[in-house]
Amino acid sequence: MEADAGSDEECSTAAGPPCAPRTKKRRRVSALYAGDALKKSTATKKKKASASPAASRVLLPRPKDGDKTQVAAAALVPSSCQPSRPRTILAVLMEKNIVRPTAKLSYRRTTRGPAVKQGTVTGDGYIRCLCGCGGRAFTVAEFAAHAGGKATERASAQLFVGDRRSLSQCLVQLMRADVRKNRSSPTPSPGARVKRKCTTEQGDGDCVCSVCADGGEMLLCDCCPSVFHHGEFEPAPDEFTDKTVIYCDQCEREYHVNCIRSKGDQLECCPEGPWLCSQKCSNIFQRLQGLVGRSIPTSVEGLSFTLFRSSKLPEEEAMAAEEHGKLRMAFDVLHECFVTLIEPQTQSDLSHDIVFNRESWLRRLNFRGFYVVGIEKDGELITVGTLRVYGDKVAELPLVGTRFAHRRQGMCHLLMNNLEKLLGELGVERLVLPAVPELLQTWTESFGFQAMSQSGSDKLEIAEHTILCFQGTTMCHKFINKAAAPQR
Repeated sequence: MEADAGSDEECSTAAGPPCAPRTKKRRRVSALYAGDALKKSTATKKKKASASPAASRVLLPRPKDGDKTQVAAAALVPSSCQPSRPRTILAVLMEKNIVRPTAKLSYRRTTRGPAVKQGTVTGDGYIRCLCGCGGRAFTVAEFAAHAGGKATERASAQLFVGDRRSLSQCLVQLMRADVRKNRSSPTPSPGARVKRKCTTEQGDGDCVCSVCADGGEMLLCDCCPSVFHHGEFEPAPDEFTDKTVIYCDQCEREYHVNCIRSKGDQLECCPEGPWLCSQKCSNIFQRLQGLVGRSIPTSVEGLSFTLFRSSKLPEEEAMAAEEHGKLRMAFDVLHECFVTLIEPQTQSDLSHDIVFNRESWLRRLNFRGFYVVGIEKDGELITVGTLRVYGDKVAELPLVGTRFAHRRQGMCHLLMNNLEKLLGELGVERLVLPAVPELLQTWTESFGFQAMSQSGSDKLEIAEHTILCFQGTTMCHKFINKAAAPQR
């Protein structure tokens, strides 16, 4: 969505309905078992599609000056997304009326202790100190350090608003309000994900049974292209049998429990935490989890590379709220960069679903594995991307954007350089993204990506993964230079 080199616009990527995985699966089984059945099924599918075309998702980058041709679409963007206002955590809290502009803040060692430093909240989301230091504006972390706070302490727990609420309590209030607003969204589960029995029939599926590879009367799965004989896939939600299908939490491949057990893995019950299919996936997962919430210095002074995601594990509410606040900042950046995109299937905001890891039994709408990467300056997120890593084979970056005030300054290049360095350390082979037509040249010439051929082997090599794309975009890929693992 950014174009710092060779373009004045922002390079844009986005997500859409995956077709490649279904195509690959059909080709493989049809050649072996069911060629005639596949032709008949494909003809029926085309006939249904022509009779009632499905709603599509189209990416619309938000124009800075409000292009009149996009007024109707831009009207869907919340009015709180103001391009001129910094996206700091205090700015988010002010927009939600949780903290008032010009509110007094104080740094205290304890709730009832004396104020070590005092300041007021500025209209652009910073803290102006009142200690006689010239009225300098600080970020939350800088103000805590200015007051003598330790780097190991959570700054939000030591800062108090005038009514004695801590900033941490304000973040909890923000998180609870968002949870109530999005109550219909599935809550991310900490345990391993298994495929459940489907109760309704939607669309068409594969041509042969996914268990025995034979034809006949089938039960169509409404969560994926798989089909099953009656009795081949009948475990109740609480059962864990040889026929249960479990997903790897990193590469998201599917495995039968029986196949896992036959290789010597004593998988007796559904794991309470994440399940990883191999040592490679385990190493990648642990490395990414270890980076969540950390700020990594970049080659540019004052700018840091950061990675975070919605937590899957039970933890202290205050810590979860702080994480939630950062995700809100990232979500607001994407809303500034893109016209709100509504997913036809769920009627929900797609950017919100990805950033907050909305889960679904429909594979193309399951965003459990996404991370948010960004470039941070003075406590403000200025460039944001959404990342999903499918093991060591491929990673995708379906959404990436830079705030209007920071464009044409090399921010997207800085994000991509640090991201590619991280993927190289993880041993990931390639990075893919969908590019809108007007910025395809920028991605290929300035960022080193190549357009993937529509009918070639490029897409078949990654077809087993649900790569997100938009209607009208071109899938691009870039092979990553593997780097030596960092010293720990």
